[in-house]
Order: sequence, then structure tokens, then C-alpha cells
Amino acid sequence: MANQDSTVTGASQPVRGARVAFFGAQMIERKRKKKKRPSTINTYESHLHNHILPFAGNRLPASLRRRDSMAFIDHLLEKPSLRSAHTIVQIFKTWRILIHYMMDEDIPLPANIVSRIELPEIDDSRVSLTPEQVAAAAVAMREIEPRYEILVWLGACAGLRAGEALGLTRACVSWKEDLLYIQEQRQRGKAAPLKTKASYATLPVDHFLIEQLAAHVANFSEPEPITHDAARKRQARGHVEPLDEGLI
Repeated sequence: MANQDSTVTGASQPVRGARVAFFGAQMIERKRKKKKRPSTINTYESHLHNHILPFAGNRLPASLRRRDSMAFIDHLLEKPSLRSAHTIVQIFKTWRILIHYMMDEDIPLPANIVSRIELPEIDDSRVSLTPEQVAAAAVAMREIEPRYEILVWLGACAGLRAGEALGLTRACVSWKEDLLYIQEQRQRGKAAPLKTKASYATLPVDHFLIEQLAAHVANFSEPEPITHDAARKRQARGHVEPLDEGLI
């Protein structure tokens, strides 16, 4: 029988009887100290607080068994808010990372506690839009919010993710050579590194996209205007306009 009274050696003194929630918080803190990608840490935190800790946060880690991993999947499948198999699989990956973290902390857990767990089947079928459908989407965006029509063309013609498209600057466009230099993305309104090393790329694109970009820059060179009331509130709180980053 595994000892249910876990002992954790902290920076100052041992913590006895630590629960899964303790290790979850410790794992997040260590990843922050190691300068892991903020967006990834935010995802782990969301999975922990919304799904993992409500399920097992008050458990003693040494009491966990492989059947708990299987029960966790069933628990997620029963949640009405989780309709995507992909999301459930991602949450389970965070569970697995936490389990491995606790094992690295010398918690006596079964070696197969997260192995060969049957996960939901992910439907990887993707819908490809025809040129006519892309053009129709661009026209619709032009009517709704013209400033963001260029996002349709960047996605369709260069395959950029939303964050990559929002992070594209004028300096990252080689206007004469028909090239895009993908060097950063935008997350929560701030510049952020790309997800992987492979994401940094020089993309040759059709001249049509360069023409769309040139027209966009000519029409929307200034920041999006705000209402008089919004400007008054900004002034009241001492808002300082950010430096021009050359964002398209």
C-alpha cells in the first residue's frame, strides 16, 4: 500500500500531506521561473483550475491510480461545455504533464498511470475554401469592418495564423521580392515569440497578396479611430499612446 502522507521538500522546509493542488501550483511556478512561453503556461493554468483541480485537486498524489486517469477522461466527456475532442485531449496532456511532474518529485505513482489511456477520436477533417468562397469572405469582411479584410487574404494566400497576421509589420514585407518575413506574433495586444522555431519563416507569396497589403497600408496607415468618450476616458487615466511598431 502506497504511503498516502506525501512529503514535499520545499525551499525552506518539508510540506507534509501536500495535495494535488499544491503540486499544480508548484509546477506552474517552476515553469514561470524557467521562462517558459507565457501562452503555454496560461493554457496549463486554465486546464488546472477549470478541469484538473475540481476533479482531483484535493487528492493525495500517492493515492492516484491508472483508473483515475481513465475516470478523468470520462469526467471531461460528461462536461456539456467541452464539445471538442481536441480540447479534451489537450486537457489530458496537461494532466499527464502534472502526473510526470509529481513523479519527478518522488511521489510513488504507478508507472503506467497515464499510459495507453483511450482518448476521444479527433476529427482532423479540414474544410478547404474555394477561391470564390475566399473572395466572398473578403467582401463580407469589407462590409463589416474594412480594416480587417486583409486578415482574410493573409490567411488564405499565406496561411498565417491569426496571431502571425496581427503581428505582421511593414518592415516584414519585401514589397519588390514578394516575400513575407514571419518573425513574431501578437498575443493579448503585445508582441510575442512564435510558437516554434519552424514558425520563423520567409514566405514567397503571390504578387496579388502584396497588392492587397499595399492597398491596405495606403487606406489604413493610421491607428483605428476611437470615439470622443473613449478618448476622454483615456485622458482621464493618463493613457500614453504606444510607439508606432509599424503593424500592418
